[in-house]
Amino acid sequence: KQWRDSQQLKLSRNNSSVQNNEAKVFKWHPPSEGRMKVNVDAHIVAGCSWFSCGLILRDHQGKFIRARTHRFAGIVPVVEAEAIGVLEATRWINSLGMHDVDIDSDSLVTVKAINKAVENYLEVGVVFQKCREFLNDRRDISVSFVKKQANKVAHLIARVPCEVNCFIDLMTPPR
Repeated sequence: KQWRDSQQLKLSRNNSSVQNNEAKVFKWHPPSEGRMKVNVDAHIVAGCSWFSCGLILRDHQGKFIRARTHRFAGIVPVVEAEAIGVLEATRWINSLGMHDVDIDSDSLVTVKAINKAVENYLEVGVVFQKCREFLNDRRDISVSFVKKQANKVAHLIARVPCEVNCFIDLMTPPR
């Protein structure tokens, strides 16, 4: 009886913990005043020989500035697609002449690999290294992790259809 009571208590605690986690809502947070934020996400479709990345740039008030979807030919692992998305965000920021930008990705593996100077001998290691080199040159830009629930807009933009090996710049929010 004590064992059953203990198991029942354990089960009720686990259920309570699951319900508490489900109740948590993760939402997008704007950057601090004077900074901009680019949210990044990658999109891979099983069986397709392409992947895409979505980028959305917003100011400290959450106002849409612009967005970009970029489609690439090739079959890559998810972590590589996410890393390429962050690399594209750095290139896009640079081409726009922007400063003081936070880049948010929902790929914890990618963010950790970019922010830690750890050698990665997989093919994606080259992408991580390019991101680190850019960030070393641009101390006003940071890469951080954000929960998937707070990255929905970039997730949707990554799915905007475009031809392989091209990008689309969105100057107004998609409807």
